[in-house]
Amino acid sequence: MTKAQEKKMLKRAVNKAFVLWGEIGSLYSDFRCEYCGIAKGEIKDNGKPTVLNHHHLIVRENHGLRFNPRNCITLDQWCHKFGREGAHRGTLIFNEWFRMNQYRGNDYYYLIDHKDDSPIESLEDVTLAVAQLYAERARLIVARLENEHTIAE
Repeated sequence: MTKAQEKKMLKRAVNKAFVLWGEIGSLYSDFRCEYCGIAKGEIKDNGKPTVLNHHHLIVRENHGLRFNPRNCITLDQWCHKFGREGAHRGTLIFNEWFRMNQYRGNDYYYLIDHKDDSPIESLEDVTLAVAQLYAERARLIVARLENEHTIAE
C-alpha cells in the first residue's frame, strides 16, 4: 500500500470513528442535551427543532482521548456554542457544572487522569478504536432495547 492510500484509509477510519463516537454520545444521553435536558427534535422557542452536537471535553487534538466516549458530551447547539454558560463560551462555569454533575462527575476525574494517554494516530490504532466503538455502540443499543422491552411488559 502506498503512503497516499494509507493516508486516505486513515482519514476514512478517523471520520468513521468520529461518527461512532457521536452516536455513542447520543445513546448515553438518551438523545438529550446533557446540560439543559432538551430532547433531539423538540421544538424550541424559535419554532425550530433541536439539533444535538457532540462536544469533546478534552480537545480532540489530544489524540489519546479523541475517540473515548467518556470524552463526549451531547449538547444542543445553544449549550454547545452560543450560550453564555455553554461549553465554548462559559468554559469555567461549564467545566464546574460537568465536574459536579451526578452522572458525569466520575468522567471528569477519569479524563484528568488519562489526559496523557498514548496517542491514537496510526491506521492500526484508529482501526482498533473503530472496532471498539462499534462494540460499545452495539452494547448500548442492546441495553436500550432490553430496557424498552422491560418497560413494555
